[in-house]
Amino acid sequence: MSPAALYARHRTAFWLAAGLLLFLIFNELRLDRLVRRRTEDLRRSMAEQERLSAVAAATRTQLAMFERRSVVQQMSGMIAHEINAPVGAIRTWAALARIKCPTAAVADPAAAEALSNALSRIDGEATRIADIVSRVRKYARREHERVAICELDAIVESAVRAYRAEERSDARVPINVAVAERQAGVFGQPLELEVLVLNLVRNAASAVRRLDCLKGPEVAVGVELVRAADGRWRITVENPGPVLSAQVFEKLNARAEGLACEVLDGEADREIPEGLGLGLTICRGIADSHGATLRFEARPEGGVRATVEIDAAGPAGEDTEGRKTMKVNEQGEDA
Repeated sequence: MSPAALYARHRTAFWLAAGLLLFLIFNELRLDRLVRRRTEDLRRSMAEQERLSAVAAATRTQLAMFERRSVVQQMSGMIAHEINAPVGAIRTWAALARIKCPTAAVADPAAAEALSNALSRIDGEATRIADIVSRVRKYARREHERVAICELDAIVESAVRAYRAEERSDARVPINVAVAERQAGVFGQPLELEVLVLNLVRNAASAVRRLDCLKGPEVAVGVELVRAADGRWRITVENPGPVLSAQVFEKLNARAEGLACEVLDGEADREIPEGLGLGLTICRGIADSHGATLRFEARPEGGVRATVEIDAAGPAGEDTEGRKTMKVNEQGEDA
């Protein structure tokens, strides 16, 4: 049978087979294209995830370094302040000994010379200690640190993200962030303000984590503008918990250091949250350096509410005193 006769006899089957073959070819090409596209999307997604992980790791490292530096600065300031008084007393007593016991009144020349040398060395070493204390206090005051205009709403959100990055997945605490206003400009150090919020969130989350159930309670973090003549911004960090006594909050708000060891006494040692320790010292130092107020109060339903109020930046890139400032973004870099 000739090919033409075969084709005429099986034409329908031939075209069906050809159509099926073309369909399979086009389907294979389409699948190959989809696989390449999905692979490229997955590659980009993994690259973006690695980039975000690197940024988060760098941010955590930077925050940890700043916290260590802040602790060193504040401890240096406290130690220098406490040392200054006894050093002054040593110099005073050395001068008094020189006046009351002049070397001329000592019969033995060798003893007189030894007494004079001892008093001179005491005064010299005390003077050297005073100079060291002065340098430490200048370091603790951070007199030459640069400040700039920064957005408080972005700082709060960045602090919550930083806490989420360091939080264990098996002990996550629900956090409700409520930012009432955008572009909440303030005059200060973005990283320091972020550490301030981060420590408050840590304390609140630590208190919630010690509760029996995490399903109902939430740590509420909010940023809102105080509708008052001074136009200050207010950061509120609160957490549910047991009802604390008024003495606990009185001591928290009265002490400038905020160290847990100065609060834990009497019945308060069973009430004060464990998180209010050295992190609170950092918070108070940052708040003071920014002219902000930090206070703690009881929630009516139980727990603690921490409130930070800070002056809003003036219009047109000026602070409240009219000085020109520099705009920075969330990472603290110049815009």
